[in-house]
Amino acid sequence: VTKKEEEPVDTRPMAEKEVIYSDEPVWVTIPDKSNYKEASQILYEHGLVNDAEEFAKYLANNGYSMKLVYGTYEIRPGTEESDIAKIITGR
Repeated sequence: VTKKEEEPVDTRPMAEKEVIYSDEPVWVTIPDKSNYKEASQILYEHGLVNDAEEFAKYLANNGYSMKLVYGTYEIRPGTEESDIAKIITGR
């Protein structure tokens, strides 16, 4: 039995990673029991928000932080962060 080598994980901040612009939607899953900070990090890792901490603050300051609807979402790159907040909270 041969063991497949794991690919190295790119831990650089998004701003330092190569950004690929596309109109193709991104499928992102917000797992059950995720909190708004974890959801923000997931969205950031998928390139859908520019800054996980700032997006988490936006969610908290605008009444979205306790209203997450867990599930898988299809979100197009370039979607306004205010619209992403509405998508992931079912508003």
